[in-house]
Amino acid sequence: IIDDKLGASIDHISIPRSFYNQKIINKAREAGYGQVFDASRISVKANWSTDKFIDVLNHGYSFGDRARFFVRNTAKAILGPENYDRMRSGLLKKNISY
Repeated sequence: IIDDKLGASIDHISIPRSFYNQKIINKAREAGYGQVFDASRISVKANWSTDKFIDVLNHGYSFGDRARFFVRNTAKAILGPENYDRMRSGLLKKNISY
């Protein structure tokens, strides 16, 4: 579908949000993707100013940002994708920042 929509052959795929395992990697390869990876990304937040974005590009995340990512990634690992998403959705509905 992606190839048809773009009119080009796509042979690389990035797994979103780091939710993958060997089965997903194998399925992606079976589907014809030559490389499967989890690319580093900068998670840009809606409340960031342009200066904050430039600072992260130039210097990386702050200690506080890295601590929040550690807590989030630990929760993902413990809860699994479905439970993590369920918890996150509940927190967002209550407007609780995490």
